[in-house]
Amino acid sequence: AVGQLGFQKQLGRRAIVWGGIAGFLPDLDVLVRLSSDPYAEMLYHRGVTHSLFFAPVVGPILGYLLWRYYGSESDKLRSWIYLMIAALITHPLLDVFTTYGTQLLAPFSHHRFVISSIAIVDPLYTVPLIFSILVGLIFPKRLTLSSIASGLTMLWSVVYLFMGLQIHDVTLDRVQNTLAQKNIPVEKIFVHPTFLQLPLRRVTIHLKNEVWVGFTSSFADRTLTYQRFKKAPKKLLTHLNQTRDMSIFKWFTGGDYFAEMQDINTLMVYDARYGMPGDQGLWGLKVQVDTQGHIMAPLERAGLNRTKVIKKLAKLEQILGLALYGDKGSGSPYEELSLID
Repeated sequence: AVGQLGFQKQLGRRAIVWGGIAGFLPDLDVLVRLSSDPYAEMLYHRGVTHSLFFAPVVGPILGYLLWRYYGSESDKLRSWIYLMIAALITHPLLDVFTTYGTQLLAPFSHHRFVISSIAIVDPLYTVPLIFSILVGLIFPKRLTLSSIASGLTMLWSVVYLFMGLQIHDVTLDRVQNTLAQKNIPVEKIFVHPTFLQLPLRRVTIHLKNEVWVGFTSSFADRTLTYQRFKKAPKKLLTHLNQTRDMSIFKWFTGGDYFAEMQDINTLMVYDARYGMPGDQGLWGLKVQVDTQGHIMAPLERAGLNRTKVIKKLAKLEQILGLALYGDKGSGSPYEELSLID
């Protein structure tokens, strides 16, 4: 879409094609998952290739190569270079608006910048952009039409991202104010987007001995529908906290994690940022410990297998229902907290 809006007049449909390819290139860092290090993807995906320094360095090289490939047209070198820079740098800037976060200053800093405005899957964001690109591909000679289409959808994309940011901030304020007025002693609060839409937010409230995981929608009544989960005793985490695995996990989750005992010896540490209604989290670390917290077996990454994913997808209808109506549905584990400004 960036290529179509800014460079189709100079470069034709090639701007759309190569803009798309360049916009995809930063995500080639997912190939680190082929590494023998089980945490390579967490450590290096959205790392150097998603840095603000990557586009200004790599963009001119790619632009020059494309310029040579297409015959070194004297008046197009600058357009090719600017196209590559624009396509490469908008990728990490967009990723910052998701819960996953992006290492914008890599390799000089590994801080993950996170705004938590939008889910990684949201058709209301993506479909208009696809539509504008199709206009440019189907009507390559009607530059005014494709420019208007891409311009409007790019404007929409920016507005949509900041709508998500506004919903995030309002939700966080309401939850904080409500808990303060009810004198509930909170250690930390996080708000995250959920799949397919903006209004519904996943809220994790960390107390001393519990974590409340809930959902609230800006479209429905100001109510937080939540479940309580009991934290594992801190002494059981003493040795786990000294491991490389846990150090990486804490950094990756941005502090939104908690540990729960699954049985007398099994400790599960959840990434609380992602999950469907009723979930502690979609994935985490599993470890066997004794009564003093000594680790009895190697740590495992506990993710969702295919069968569980299919069952989780069945809850997407519940996600949309919560977003539109705030209806908690049936299920006794849920409690409600009325939110106030």
